[in-house]
Amino acid sequence: MRLAASALLLAALQDGTCAHPTRGETRPLDLEAVARAHREAARLLTLRIDPPTAEDPLGAPYESGLPACRARSRRTVRLADVPEELAGRAFHFGPRARDGTVHVVTSAKSLRGVAGGVLATPELAERFGVRCAPSTARVGRTEAEIDEGD
Repeated sequence: MRLAASALLLAALQDGTCAHPTRGETRPLDLEAVARAHREAARLLTLRIDPPTAEDPLGAPYESGLPACRARSRRTVRLADVPEELAGRAFHFGPRARDGTVHVVTSAKSLRGVAGGVLATPELAERFGVRCAPSTARVGRTEAEIDEGD
């Protein structure tokens, strides 16, 4: 009992301040800014760990971004470096296939509807000089004849 009483007496008589040296300048801390930073870090981490996944990737719709033709027209464009296997073929840029042409799909309700066709990309449309859909490009060795709005 004496030991406990003397320990209490010593603790009561000691100075309450710490004796270790300071560690540099101090600055005020904005706890709301710290909380925002933590929320942002958690959001980024969640996006990287759990990326959104489509339950049915082939059920996703496709849209090429090629605008609709406003009028019918026929024009000829010069082409460079046409591969031999493409020369003499016709490419139809549109949502539905046309007989005697390679179907270049500009839009589809789902990717399942693209079977048998090629997806229209901005690069492919630019390569053949196609500006709108539906269009048919008849590709030659050095030029293409394009029927727009057909």
